[in-house]
Amino acid sequence: MSANLQRLQYLLQQYLRDTGTPDELREFWERFAELEEDDPLKKELWLLWQSSAVEDQPEKKDWKNAEQRIREQIATPDNRQSSFITRRIFGRVAAAVIVLLTGAAMYFLVFQKSSVQTAHTEMQSQRFKNDLIPGGNKAVLTLSNGTRILLDSAENGMLLQQGNTKILKQGTGQLAYKTTGPQGKTGNEILFNTLSTPRGGQYKLTLPDGTQVWLNSASSIRFPSAFSGKARDIQITGEAYFEVTHLQAAIGNGKNIPFIVTVNGMKVEVLGTHFNINAYEDEGIIKTTLLQGSVKVIQEDQQQILIAGQQAKLKQDGHLELVKGPDLEEVMAWKNGFFQFQNDSISNIMRQVARWYDVDINYQGNISQLFIGKVPRNVNVSTLLSILESTGWVHFKINGREIIVEP
Repeated sequence: MSANLQRLQYLLQQYLRDTGTPDELREFWERFAELEEDDPLKKELWLLWQSSAVEDQPEKKDWKNAEQRIREQIATPDNRQSSFITRRIFGRVAAAVIVLLTGAAMYFLVFQKSSVQTAHTEMQSQRFKNDLIPGGNKAVLTLSNGTRILLDSAENGMLLQQGNTKILKQGTGQLAYKTTGPQGKTGNEILFNTLSTPRGGQYKLTLPDGTQVWLNSASSIRFPSAFSGKARDIQITGEAYFEVTHLQAAIGNGKNIPFIVTVNGMKVEVLGTHFNINAYEDEGIIKTTLLQGSVKVIQEDQQQILIAGQQAKLKQDGHLELVKGPDLEEVMAWKNGFFQFQNDSISNIMRQVARWYDVDINYQGNISQLFIGKVPRNVNVSTLLSILESTGWVHFKINGREIIVEP
């Protein structure tokens, strides 16, 4: 991304958030005034302008007159008047902006509640008549003896007891293991349970040591009903976020017991820390992202020690790569209730859509543009698709539990 492109993106963000200084707003509109007539950015602004709700001020439907007023105001030396005019002219556009930034095929999407309410057109409503609701708190607990418990229909309270551990459903989307005896002792029978979320599911788990785990859709975690021995070993698939507690051995010298996550042969070893692992098979890469503390990522004869704000990537060729400064907001978006895209292809986006809405994706053409955006995960799929469609570069149809993607 060029420096000019980065600056334009920053100025646009400042304007949309209503946090820009008069000088920043002036700079943005001066750059706008320099755009050629056939510039893609101007075209996208015009399309957005035409679809914006300005019926109560019909004179603003006249794009050419509005553009001329912007140019005239920029030409004046009064910054305050200029910023006032530009805010008045485009104030209603700021609720939902999709702008193709010049110099690269990427979009900057800003979404607020008002855009969610007005995203549908009659044509979209017809194509999206078979709308799909978002995912929710769904999971299955499989006990060591093979018994399966469907948690979304189970009553709150104690489900059963395994040894000294009570298994409790504490509320919507929360399962907890409460151990009455000391942990870290050897010699106890180890019973392994598995918590699995389907496509369209998510769940929160409190492990016997107090560690909290959030499971994303189409994910699983295998863990003991009580921790014993020299390590706390678990296995996961899919994606999970961990907040690991410190645990000391009940006997011996009282050393901290390491917490070890195994995923597709790779190991992540920690003592007490916060981290996220994304290991979906269809992503083709395993990402371990550290938010707090320190972890060691081990892959055969390779290892990386991460500090907060770093990420380890295990690629398909087996190479373990250290990434400094990943976008932590993007990494944690799923846990915080959002889809967040940062220079993502439509295929990357639709893999997330498939998992969360439990749908299959059928591509009917090539879409090469990259997307930047943030959308709540609690909206129907038609809302997300409508927002993506308003770029003009992608179109969708819903056919049962299949989404057809077309240029």
